[in-house]
Amino acid sequence: MKVYEPGPEEDLLLLQLYSTMVQAGDLEKAFTSPMKSLTTFMARLQPPSILVYEADKDGMWFVAWFDYILSALTLGLWVREDYRDQPKTTAPLLQESLRAIFGLTPVIVAITRDPKVVKSAQLFGFQKHGIIPHIWEGEAAYIMSVTKEDFEKTNGV
Repeated sequence: MKVYEPGPEEDLLLLQLYSTMVQAGDLEKAFTSPMKSLTTFMARLQPPSILVYEADKDGMWFVAWFDYILSALTLGLWVREDYRDQPKTTAPLLQESLRAIFGLTPVIVAITRDPKVVKSAQLFGFQKHGIIPHIWEGEAAYIMSVTKEDFEKTNGV
């Protein structure tokens, strides 16, 4: 897994990611409307955000991004459509990402509108805390978190 470092080669990968997400209709599933702008998308994923990824000949296919909030980091995750039904490939990458991020924070927070994502996140130790009304483009979303201890207990670390 690679950590995104701003520069010509990886910036082109990020541009390709934007294009792939737009074409697949995934941009609005992973981000709020301000991210529809390429300029905002590129700026938003720069440090101090932490972006980790895997890429193949078609570009990034696994992307996790983390942003600081209080004493925690928030998690965003996207997997390209052709890898979504490959949990034996993607799950270890998410575990590796979370394990590395726990070196920086004691807790990771995630927000999603998708109940299937909640169920998947619980397999990694995330606890669902409830639903926040109007938080995502006027829609309700689930808020979850995982502590380093719960992650280690759930993932056998």
